[in-house]
Amino acid sequence: MFNARSLSFVLAASLFLAACDRGPSPKALQGTYHDQTVAVAGVTQALTLELRPDGNALLTHDFHNGKVPSVESGLWEIDGPTVVLTFFERDVVNFNKTKIAGTVVFKIRESGKRLVSTGPEAWDFQRP
Repeated sequence: MFNARSLSFVLAASLFLAACDRGPSPKALQGTYHDQTVAVAGVTQALTLELRPDGNALLTHDFHNGKVPSVESGLWEIDGPTVVLTFFERDVVNFNKTKIAGTVVFKIRESGKRLVSTGPEAWDFQRP
């Protein structure tokens, strides 16, 4: 039979393991991340990813070519050990609606200081 001490130990261990599996809180991931990649034709682009407290996200692509940087908007959420970023675009048929333009999944690294994409983008966002 289990005694009170054994049950207390099992309960404490279970709570500890449950806390470890959660990963960083949304508040810990909020903020601005940066990456620099080589885009098509060898052009370097600076990327800025902003994860806002309200669940909105902005991804800015700056090609340093004198043109206005492009900005994509979407939503972000934590899914276990990953951050899922869903981008939206205006529906050209129904101008008052939006549709999903794409989804990027990031592995959370270094307690949220780095977000590394799992797809072909090869993005490695870091906090300053």
